Amino acid sequence: ALSVMANASQYSPEKYVITVPEIAMNFSDKKIKEIVQKSLSQWDAIYKRLYDHSIKLDKAQTTEAAVLLDIQRAHDDINSLLNQYENLTKDASRMEHIYIKNGMKNILATLKTLLNAKTDGKLSADIKYAYTKILIDYKNLAKQINK
Repeated sequence: ALSVMANASQYSPEKYVITVPEIAMNFSDKKIKEIVQKSLSQWDAIYKRLYDHSIKLDKAQTTEAAVLLDIQRAHDDINSLLNQYENLTKDASRMEHIYIKNGMKNILATLKTLLNAKTDGKLSADIKYAYTKILIDYKNLAKQINK
């Protein structure tokens, strides 16, 4: 780990900015509007959660076991929210609902991949890949919905 830190210090850090268009949708049903807003907020929440975990793992401020436990909780929470969303929109015909539900299923699959990963010291790298994938997936979702 020390040699990696020493080698990393010789390179200047690069910043990449990924912009995501705002998603604007109108709903007359208040419950559906709330579940859509809550569902769309999951991408940002999971991104930040995973980012924080990767930083803490890199600084040895947490353990892989503790991080995996929190990822399991996040998975369960999103799965519960997805079930609520599916129940509220089962008779709705808007394509946006299908896009959002599929996006949430992609988040669940990404989190499940992390949960199934071996805890061999590379969880932080796996998390970095996962939160980048989640961010790109959200950007693609925004493009789909805003067509």
